[in-house]
Amino acid sequence: MKALAILTIGTTIHIEDVGGGSRTYEIVEHLPKGLVRCRATSKNDCPLQNLDERVTVICPQNNGVHLILSWIRESAGDGENIIVDAVGKMWFVERRRYFRLRGPDIKAHYAIVGKDGKLASGTASGLVWDLSGNGIALFVESRHTIRAKTTLHLVIVLPDKTRVGITGEVIRCAHQRQKKREYLLGIHFATIDDADRDKIIRYVIEEQLASMKR
Repeated sequence: MKALAILTIGTTIHIEDVGGGSRTYEIVEHLPKGLVRCRATSKNDCPLQNLDERVTVICPQNNGVHLILSWIRESAGDGENIIVDAVGKMWFVERRRYFRLRGPDIKAHYAIVGKDGKLASGTASGLVWDLSGNGIALFVESRHTIRAKTTLHLVIVLPDKTRVGITGEVIRCAHQRQKKREYLLGIHFATIDDADRDKIIRYVIEEQLASMKR
């Protein structure tokens, strides 16, 4: 499969340079010789610094992500408008392997949401064991079992101190025998802003790319 078949006009992509800079772009035009014109969609990303070297184009799909080794041939407006030559190696990673991160060193704070929609008094914290754009697995210590279908208000704190607020539903609660009061909660994100989901996915992508380079 050729890269242009994936990099269609209107597609949102992420581009990472060799120095770890990352920025989100929209494909706006196909040019001769297989080049692609892209426009930045946000000014809050980490700017690309090494435009003369190879970059990685990250193109999310429903069932995974395509990674394409590429080069930036032209750049204008401090990298807001670029022309990409996506002619390098391309490979595909399944969603369950790529968009889910095992063992991130981050925490989440949570509170139970009552049937009346009000938060229960007091919050607790847990260690995130598994993270994706759709849900998390969370280690918690609790005197009481947090049963399936319980609604939680979550605040996930990413390593850069970004806080992401989410409403989640417990889909499973597994007691950990090693510790009497420790449970592993499987939580599906019931309500999350697209911008917050993008923050999580971007963090997972960056960690996955860093892991692949090590």
